Amino acid sequence: MVEEKPAEIFVKRVVHGPKWKVVRLLTKIWEFPEYMVNVKQAKVLSKQHNIWRTEWLIKVEKVLITWIQEDKLELRRNKITFCLVEGDLKEFSGQWQFNDHPDGTEVTLTVAAKVGIPAIHSFASNYIKDLMTKNFEGILEAIDERIIAARYSEFKKGSIDAVSGFAVIGHFYNLYHLEKCFKMLHPDFKMPSQAFLSSLFHTTPPFKLHDINDFKSKTGETANGRFIVATFIPEMVEQDIWTVFSKVVKSCKIAEQFGVGIVSLGGFTSIVGERIGQEIKDQVNVAVTTGNTFTA
Repeated sequence: MVEEKPAEIFVKRVVHGPKWKVVRLLTKIWEFPEYMVNVKQAKVLSKQHNIWRTEWLIKVEKVLITWIQEDKLELRRNKITFCLVEGDLKEFSGQWQFNDHPDGTEVTLTVAAKVGIPAIHSFASNYIKDLMTKNFEGILEAIDERIIAARYSEFKKGSIDAVSGFAVIGHFYNLYHLEKCFKMLHPDFKMPSQAFLSSLFHTTPPFKLHDINDFKSKTGETANGRFIVATFIPEMVEQDIWTVFSKVVKSCKIAEQFGVGIVSLGGFTSIVGERIGQEIKDQVNVAVTTGNTFTA
């Protein structure tokens, strides 16, 4: 019989907040069920200095996994280690590592897990690996969203230093425009078939294309901004307007990660919400403008 090897899980994400905020939210595990759909129960059983014993119940894709682990908070070394005490898995141990990043905190998670069920471990190991990866990615995404939401909440309460700068969201006007931009950035770029590029672009998530640094107004004041690409072309508005709407919302959320004070919707990004009767501003924390006044 082939011995089961531990499944290795690796997750890395930049969380847009300082280390102390990330660690504080990550260790307040009893709040996880309030805002993380996969975590059904999480509680601290005991604390002894920097050694915690915690109990977990998660549900991912209808699979319930329960366990108790021992956590060691080594915050001076910017890490938290944990190992299984008892539970559904045979082996479960890992480490959270926190490092400074220009946009906040880079969080790296490494985990080794064994299912320990004879005969099916070759299937179960990879299956549990996928479930656990989704769970940990969901934890970091939820913490990131919580930190960002808190920043904009502070701004609305009067903390003017909580956010700053601006973002402009735009899009390419056709595949020729997309090709032209690619070649401008990468002169040796060879254009694939339009059918391939169009289908690939349809599934590509929005992204930040350019930093706008030290933008100076006529009064002499300066501000920093971001140009973000909502990955659609106008013909997609008629073909799949809900996907386009989702891309515009995701573009605004990218802007929020940089803590901007206002987002300007350019081109067709400002009309998709009107077409389906959904307000983009109701889906995001940041202030949103279409820029129509400026154009007029």
